[in-house]
Amino acid sequence: MSGKQKIYDKLISGNASVQNRYFSFVSSHGRLHGIMPAAAWGYALLLYLKYSVFHFSDRKFGEYSLSAEETAELLCKADVVSFDIFDTLIFRSVSRKEVFDNTGRTLGIENFGKIRADSENEARKEKKEPCINDIYRIIAVKAGLTDKAAEEAVKAECNEEFSVCRADPFMLDVYGRVISCGKTVIITTDMYLTESVISKLLCDNGFSGYEKLFVSCEYGCGKADGGLYRIIKNEYGGKRIVHMGDNYMSDVLTAGKAGLEAVYYRRKA
Repeated sequence: MSGKQKIYDKLISGNASVQNRYFSFVSSHGRLHGIMPAAAWGYALLLYLKYSVFHFSDRKFGEYSLSAEETAELLCKADVVSFDIFDTLIFRSVSRKEVFDNTGRTLGIENFGKIRADSENEARKEKKEPCINDIYRIIAVKAGLTDKAAEEAVKAECNEEFSVCRADPFMLDVYGRVISCGKTVIITTDMYLTESVISKLLCDNGFSGYEKLFVSCEYGCGKADGGLYRIIKNEYGGKRIVHMGDNYMSDVLTAGKAGLEAVYYRRKA
């Protein structure tokens, strides 16, 4: 990891208010980031001090304020409603790192959390949107697993996800209202889990009735680069599409650039 990336992770990635306000700033002042990078980094430092060090409250990027009824009414103005999954429809009761650590304990592999994270990073260098099987092919080499053992390890991680994923009660209410309105509902996610695993996660947590799943690893492109949104736009022609998610960059700004409307959601703690 480069020094610049380490600084970025320290200043920006660890706090939602910092990350979302910084991305909003960069989007609005794109040329400034290239011409005067020191100004952009200075703004990042200011945000870090304000929200990570001194813990100022953040009204704009704080908790979501609309009711479920108001949210559904807003979404139902569109013809097609797209929902993000993780930290929108569904949340994990533990961190992603804990998912990896717990999987490692199940498999009896020491230091598995680091092996898992490093292997995903390597997989992303080979393929923009790797699936979990791509990641575990690399893990198999690092941990000395047979093909059969690697298959079992994939199942172990998926089972861990099934055990810790929960429906966001607020969004379950919103989702049900949108479905009841008869809208075309799709699910759009940047994720290495396969479509079949995602389908089970959604079903287990009460989300049914959607028309189609758009999972980045199945399409070879994601929300973050706009590719998944372009596929959705092509598939649904001239229809009015709105996407709702928790990441201000990939769920709001990038969706908007691709021609979708967007609703930003920050789940309540």
